[in-house]
Amino acid sequence: MNDKINLSNIGNQARIGFRFQKLIMELLVKLGYINVKEEFLISGTKHTRADIILGELNNPEHPLCVVEIKAYRPSSMPSSSVINAALNQLQYLMKLAGTNKGMLIIATSLDSRFILGFNPNIEVWDLNVILNKAQPFPEIFNEFIDLFELDPKNKVILEQKKDSIGIELIEELKSIPKGKDGAYTFETWCIKILKYLFQDYLVGWKEQSSTIDGLHRRDLVCRVKDSHTEVWQFISHTLKSRYVIFEFKNYSEKITQREVFTTERYLFPMALRNCAFIISREGTSDSAQHVIDGAMREHGKLIISLSEIDISQLITGKEKGDDPNVYLFNKIDNFLIGLGR
Repeated sequence: MNDKINLSNIGNQARIGFRFQKLIMELLVKLGYINVKEEFLISGTKHTRADIILGELNNPEHPLCVVEIKAYRPSSMPSSSVINAALNQLQYLMKLAGTNKGMLIIATSLDSRFILGFNPNIEVWDLNVILNKAQPFPEIFNEFIDLFELDPKNKVILEQKKDSIGIELIEELKSIPKGKDGAYTFETWCIKILKYLFQDYLVGWKEQSSTIDGLHRRDLVCRVKDSHTEVWQFISHTLKSRYVIFEFKNYSEKITQREVFTTERYLFPMALRNCAFIISREGTSDSAQHVIDGAMREHGKLIISLSEIDISQLITGKEKGDDPNVYLFNKIDNFLIGLGR
């Protein structure tokens, strides 16, 4: 696949497939395979393009091998006919490439008895094999866990840098000017912060997405993972918001009711989009808070304002070993308890 592809214009499954192939590329290189190339054109038409090709012809130590990649969802086991079609395609590409070595890499688990019936010259990596091979490379391993929304408890704990990540992020914020000039940098910083705090609980991370009618743009949309974490369970199950919107405001003043009205229009309960967070430098004005109260009271739309102070407390809390989800839950809990009629 082409690195220059615009990921914002393709579907979620295509984005998963694109990232899966990139991760497999990285893993193959880490494992010592040579001449690893992706989207390799075996002959003159687009139908004979291999996902990945590696090794060399006439090199017994590193033989030429064609790799076919299928990013099936781990929870959706493909039928045998689908797997056989992938194998037939792989064998066709192997024949064109002049090699008898192939590799089928799929993002789901296969019954070992099923694998035994495959061509012995084709090496099969299912999800279990992939994770086993990725285990020595924690960053790649953890990306596989995130990509396929596997249990975050399985993630490998990365060795922390000597300098505090949180402190670095807070210092980075101090260098971002408030206002229009620093808006893009602030948005980038906010996304980095959200991933640092909540990456185990949110997926998708679709930045600057447009609505279908093209009239509105939301800074960031994420999908809530199924988990036993109280705050995200409340949002996804009780509030029935499978998707969460984040808006970033780098204003030097408190945000006004105008910005809240704009954010509220993005929320649409029938689309399971019923919760938004507005991250700003100075928090909300009294008029903006009245609109936030009304959105919840009259329409059941939850909008939570997080100021620079809130974000700093979330970061420093995590550095000390506190769970940022608890802070977030308390913020929502206090808002709902104090909401008047």
